[in-house]
Amino acid sequence: MDKSNIQKITKLSYVLILGCLSYYLLIGKYYDNHSIGDWAMDLVKDKQTKHWYQQCPNDKNRYGYSGCDTRRFTKIQLDEEEVDVSDKTTWRKIDDWNRERSPDEFIYVYRNDRSAVLTSGKYLQEGKKIVWGLFIFSLFLIWISRGISIPILNKVRSIINSGWDKI
Repeated sequence: MDKSNIQKITKLSYVLILGCLSYYLLIGKYYDNHSIGDWAMDLVKDKQTKHWYQQCPNDKNRYGYSGCDTRRFTKIQLDEEEVDVSDKTTWRKIDDWNRERSPDEFIYVYRNDRSAVLTSGKYLQEGKKIVWGLFIFSLFLIWISRGISIPILNKVRSIINSGWDKI
């Protein structure tokens, strides 16, 4: 068989094998837990979810927090410090501040719109777009890198031959 035909077959095999592997890892396992699709959906959900605090009466005897102020606070003034709600490290500071309040003072109650994000389903479409974009990009990279299949094949062949000679 002609050497150029072997190189063409090697490059085509490289593209097909890695293309199928890329499809399986990105598209085929899209709905599996701990897949790249799951990661993309979680990323989009987190980006679309808005976080805020509301001022509510400090009545721990009631179930839930009724009578809360309708305003949404994304920055809160805690004594001398202003904290940003989007920074998750400040949530503990706010909880500690709430515990120090007397019953006649207000407290800050955490709220988010995660349920609205989940019911809208936008995160699913955007997650799919991200995964399909990654898949198309991986095909592009595989196609560009098909030239390295020949050195890889030669290295594998030399390893097999050296191992075979030792037997």
